[in-house]
Amino acid sequence: WLFDLVFTMVSLPIAIKIYEWKNDSSKDAVGLAWKVVWMVIPTVLFSLAVFIATIKKNYRGTFFTLQTGKEMNQDFFKNGKDDSTRGLIFANTRRYWVEIEDDMKLWVQQNWRKWQEEKPEWLTDVLKARIPVEWIPVQEDRQRESVRRKSLRRPSVVEAMMGAQAQISPSSDGQSHFQKYEETKCG
Repeated sequence: WLFDLVFTMVSLPIAIKIYEWKNDSSKDAVGLAWKVVWMVIPTVLFSLAVFIATIKKNYRGTFFTLQTGKEMNQDFFKNGKDDSTRGLIFANTRRYWVEIEDDMKLWVQQNWRKWQEEKPEWLTDVLKARIPVEWIPVQEDRQRESVRRKSLRRPSVVEAMMGAQAQISPSSDGQSHFQKYEETKCG
């Protein structure tokens, strides 16, 4: 996005020069265009400088890398130090992890039993539902997970955007209820 911003700022004066060269008669429009450019470019540059100055220092490098979001998410999985970091990949669209699907499947198969016993906080019901059922190693666990998923209602767009702060959990009456993460943790 930073490249696009710079490209746009450079192309505006070039476009005005080309317009001037092609259309000699419209001096008022060209004059107005130059005024707008000389107001917009400094304002955008100032806003960008304030933005870069106010973000956390360890995030600044992410604005100057050629790495795509897809590559970054795959790196999180490949180089993740723990399961919670590696599990972040499931929060993204499947297109982000199709190239590393075999590694992910192996990881799920090796850790599924442990996750069922330990019930880690990072493995919310929403995240668990994003793991393909066919990756679950034991047939009985696959069936149980399929039944559990059918009993859950899908989150609304707003609820899904709340991410890790929200999870869906079935209640004792068989109905699914949306709860804030803190409520499920405390009670």
